[in-house]
Amino acid sequence: MGRFDFNFQDETNVNQELSSQQPVKDSNGAGASIYWNETSFDAKLAAPSINLRTFPFDRQKLSIMITSPVHETGELAFRILQFRLPQRVFNIPGYRLDGITYADEVRIYTSNFQDGSDVSWLSGTATTQSQATFNIFISRSLITSLFKYIAPLAIVSFLGIAVIPLGARYREVKLAAPPAAVLSLIFLQNSFAQDLPRVHYMTCMDLMFFISFLVCLLSFADGLVSSTSRSKDYRRSLFGILALGIFALSPLLVIGWLGASAST
Repeated sequence: MGRFDFNFQDETNVNQELSSQQPVKDSNGAGASIYWNETSFDAKLAAPSINLRTFPFDRQKLSIMITSPVHETGELAFRILQFRLPQRVFNIPGYRLDGITYADEVRIYTSNFQDGSDVSWLSGTATTQSQATFNIFISRSLITSLFKYIAPLAIVSFLGIAVIPLGARYREVKLAAPPAAVLSLIFLQNSFAQDLPRVHYMTCMDLMFFISFLVCLLSFADGLVSSTSRSKDYRRSLFGILALGIFALSPLLVIGWLGASAST
């Protein structure tokens, strides 16, 4: 996904290494001695899996949890003093940084492998661990997605169906334009595939390519029917009407897909 740098002491240097100050002895309200240690570090993180069903209109959430598997809350407690991710070191191509949230949390877990329904922190059958939780929200720029992905598809698809209203006298154009549009779609599909990892499900981009291929093939079928017609005034067949209708309804299909994918 990219490089994330935590807690910059010097924002001009993006290659800071893990550093730690000496533990400082302090005293709490009960008079007991406690120790605190302020630590800053850089981290390069990769998300194990991301949901790309709404690509190229996707919004991603990167969750980071820092905890200790050994020390309980009474022995170690995380306190977040500062968390910054400067825009100039955020380098995930195509995405923008929407926001960051973080919190100090306490996790309760079973300590004696009992049935979860009988676990109680008060009875001593469970214990707690301190953890620091961070959430980084990123999304694709709508303007970038429109110009980089949507506009080329829309233009090629429009060129493929623009010949449908032509009469039978233009049968050569009606037969040549849709295949040329299909070849352009294949080129675009191979080019856009470089921006995506291989996934086992259908994305919004796949849906838009399916619609584009479909209307161009229907336009070609309309050209074939037109070329076999004896009437010079022949305009469009059922295939042409379907192509124009699907192209006109494509924004609603995409919006419906985005809504359905967002709810899953």
